[in-house]
Amino acid sequence: MIVGIIRKTSDSSVYTKTEVMRCQLCFFPFYLLFFFYSVDSSLAQISINEDEQQIQRSQFPEGFFFGTSTSSYQIEGAYLEDGKGLSNWDVFTHIPGIEPFVALYHQDMPQILEESYGGWLNHLIQEDFLYLATICFNEFGDRVKHWITLNEPNHVAEFTYLRGELPPARCSPPFGNCSAGNSDVEPLVAMHNMLMAHAKVADMYHRHFKTTQGGLIGIIAFAFMYEPLRYEEVDREAVNRALAFNIAWMLDPLVYGKYPAEMHECLGLELPRFSNSDKELIRGSLDFIGINHYSTLYVKDCIYSACSMGGDRPVRGFLSTITERDGVPIGKPTAMPRFFVVPRGMKKIIEYLKQRYDNMPIFVTENGYSPKIQHDEHVEDLLQDVDRIKFHKAYLAALASAIRGVRMHSRCSRKSLRLLFLDCRPWPSLIFSSTGVILDLFFWTVAVPQSHFQLYKSDFGSSQKQQPTQCNYYILPHAKKKKKKKKSNVIITCKLCGRDNS
Repeated sequence: MIVGIIRKTSDSSVYTKTEVMRCQLCFFPFYLLFFFYSVDSSLAQISINEDEQQIQRSQFPEGFFFGTSTSSYQIEGAYLEDGKGLSNWDVFTHIPGIEPFVALYHQDMPQILEESYGGWLNHLIQEDFLYLATICFNEFGDRVKHWITLNEPNHVAEFTYLRGELPPARCSPPFGNCSAGNSDVEPLVAMHNMLMAHAKVADMYHRHFKTTQGGLIGIIAFAFMYEPLRYEEVDREAVNRALAFNIAWMLDPLVYGKYPAEMHECLGLELPRFSNSDKELIRGSLDFIGINHYSTLYVKDCIYSACSMGGDRPVRGFLSTITERDGVPIGKPTAMPRFFVVPRGMKKIIEYLKQRYDNMPIFVTENGYSPKIQHDEHVEDLLQDVDRIKFHKAYLAALASAIRGVRMHSRCSRKSLRLLFLDCRPWPSLIFSSTGVILDLFFWTVAVPQSHFQLYKSDFGSSQKQQPTQCNYYILPHAKKKKKKKKSNVIITCKLCGRDNS
């Protein structure tokens, strides 16, 4: 997999440029990996003049992590298949000094569990997931201090059981045309089982492992921010429902032990219920919140306005999300159809989470930019990477502004915003890679051959070395020399699929 790592030179505390290398690592044969790398607070000042704004390292709190991320399984698969031997990275990433963020589930379900009882649609998966987690805590708990139970369960519920675009592809009209499924009910059931699985795993960790291992356990939400399409109260209320149906849907139960009031109002008896014992188990089962934030969408009310594509259904919260207002996109388009550059959304989503969840620690676990690439562009032009620099500068400025806003409230701690990972998945384009279409087809099930998030240009069809883009020099500048050396933090996140290697 493509990863970024920050190194220090042997004779000073100066960081060299990110070195991106191919890495395939696995703890067990059935473990699927998701890597994050970060650097410590001795990073240099980040400052580029543009529109009279500057972003400096000092604007972020001491101990704030910056890093890059990618997902090995979704790009390469198992690391010891077909007679492959160990690479130098397989060995290197087992050395002491690595600080792991381990994700137990990253949208890859063992097929045997789908076939045996329906995967997340059956409550039996809660115990199987607990079984997996217990093994991981026993085997790796002495080295892992940050556990992530599930990556984007709200995304899984929507794209697997409402839209039917991801396996096992279950849905019903008007959301999709699948061979089986019920889009009005199954997303709710799947999410309920994912939340209860998280709660049981968190309870196990807190009761039997936390005292001796001293780690934290959390979850990651896929988090768009939302703005009203029209300057009307009904659309402002629809924004609140959009946040409830996408973010609070999974976080409210884990913090408060119940689903959001907005969901109860829209769904009534269709919404699964927590028993009294479930409430005791699930309430307060988070040590931190993780969010993957890329963009912002407009929201239109569907209670008093006509909507299509299922926006008028209770399971959608009677709302529709839109990317344009009067023909004007909400932000600069990217290679991803629903991802637009809207930096203010970063500040707004942080503020929403801090207010709703009483200043709980937040990790921004994914954020990145994929520019549209034209076939007639030259490699030299692509390496300038100006748009990516602008993207990261703007989003970092919004994040820094959110941190400053948090500091203004006496009950809030600046250190509660702790981490930002830049998404550097190597979305190979046809310009860069002869295998780009295959890899992108595998990643999203729809081809996005003209998108890429990486900080390095790679040409797999030649022996040419990887070349850093200009964004690499902006994101990871050289640090000033320090009198006292500080050990760099390298974060690796592992995603595991289940007990059966199917």
